[in-house]
Amino acid sequence: MRRLLRALRALVRSFAGENSAFEKFFRVRYKRLVLRAEHQTDSSFEQSTRRVLATTRFRLTNDYTSRNWTVFQRGKSTRRLGIYMLGSCDLPAVFAAKPMIAARLDGICCIIRDGEVAEARSDLLLQTLSPIDPALYRLAIQRLRLPADAFEPRLFQSSFRLRDLPNLGDFPKSVTVLSIGADVSRTLYRHKEHGYLIDPGGYWLRQNLTNVTANPRRAEWVRENFTSVGTLTADEFKTHFGKVLSILTEAGTQVVVFNMAVVSPGDLGYSYQFRRNPQAIRRMEFNDALADLAGVHGVSVLNVDRILKREGIQDQVDFAHFPLERMVPIAREFHRILVDRELV
Repeated sequence: MRRLLRALRALVRSFAGENSAFEKFFRVRYKRLVLRAEHQTDSSFEQSTRRVLATTRFRLTNDYTSRNWTVFQRGKSTRRLGIYMLGSCDLPAVFAAKPMIAARLDGICCIIRDGEVAEARSDLLLQTLSPIDPALYRLAIQRLRLPADAFEPRLFQSSFRLRDLPNLGDFPKSVTVLSIGADVSRTLYRHKEHGYLIDPGGYWLRQNLTNVTANPRRAEWVRENFTSVGTLTADEFKTHFGKVLSILTEAGTQVVVFNMAVVSPGDLGYSYQFRRNPQAIRRMEFNDALADLAGVHGVSVLNVDRILKREGIQDQVDFAHFPLERMVPIAREFHRILVDRELV
């Protein structure tokens, strides 16, 4: 279905251009189809077909890669290595470590990225440990298109299973990879009546909710039912993220945390003296707080800031999005951490 929609959109744009009146009409008229494509809620036939193809491919090659995960087997050992990621847009660099891990692997390994940055702020993660009646947040999931399992403690579960290869069984969370990006940048909203937190996501959250044109009804509903709790302070980050690390390390998983690039590409400023709330200073404060937490909880910090400064930032989009060439040295450092911890 997604391929069909993309092909149809490309056809329309070839003669009418982007965001034409016809394309806008198509989005409204076939809203369910578009949403289905965006959220990857395939039909049962599509799901079963994908499972058959994935199973066949893995049996033939001992290797299969999808959009957000990869699984590969080397050697004869029955050892299982699960690398679970949840967080910001910088984490996919871990996938570039696959050839390095495969070269030393004796067993089966799965690397998976679960969720997006909007699901990864530490206080939002801690909220999932306290069950909430689904009836209280069902409307929020529908209105704001949140993931169906947004209120489930996926991070704190001890294992995971591939949807397309369920026959491989459960993988232990041998390594859990996090990023502080959500704690640095995301703003959460609290329900005025029921008290639960959400991160609706989307660029419109950075606008005045009364002047949003992208989806005014949705923004108005958020304004009426939720109140902003703002961004985290460095002290709040240490408290909340420290609890997350404590729970994970006590469960036995090895934790690796990405810090943030302090400098931003294209920023020619050399002094923050007269700037109000400079983001580079904020990222520096959170990096320092993470270093303190790492010493307390015995987790590994992958120093993205140092790597990117060493490799050069001129080709980056911003502080959190960097080109494929920068992913390799980050993956190399991640692999070094796995070797030091005797995981590979």
